[in-house]
Amino acid sequence: MQFVLAHVSKWRAGRLALVLAGSLALSACSSGTSGPGSSTTVPRHLLIATLADNGGLLSVQSGDRLKVVLPSSAWAFQPTGSPRVVRQVSGGGVTKATSCNAGKGCGAVTAYFKMGSQGNVVLRATCTQQALCAGEPASFVLRVDVGLA
Repeated sequence: MQFVLAHVSKWRAGRLALVLAGSLALSACSSGTSGPGSSTTVPRHLLIATLADNGGLLSVQSGDRLKVVLPSSAWAFQPTGSPRVVRQVSGGGVTKATSCNAGKGCGAVTAYFKMGSQGNVVLRATCTQQALCAGEPASFVLRVDVGLA
């Protein structure tokens, strides 16, 4: 398994390593068979990206899933342009914070992507209301390199 993430803090890389370790542990538990000639589907990896990964490169395998969580409710994801390589399967949904000040873009926007064919894409999101993203960049860009599983 090859996993590369450029421009990532040590804390962020450690968090991704924990997600991968958990995925490997789950796949080890479910790798048995139930009888002659049968097989069990091994779950793919779920990776998580945040604003800390902005401008980075993510190398993944076909079948992996990616969850992107961006702070504030003012983010909008753009289509990838290559749905055979990376397809948004859900998201752009806002998770509201439990307590917040009105007009501050409370909560987060979360989108899920599934990796398909081998190739490269750029995931993009923009802040639609700059006042709500004060102190944050106006855009999120993550390059994704999908290899074969």
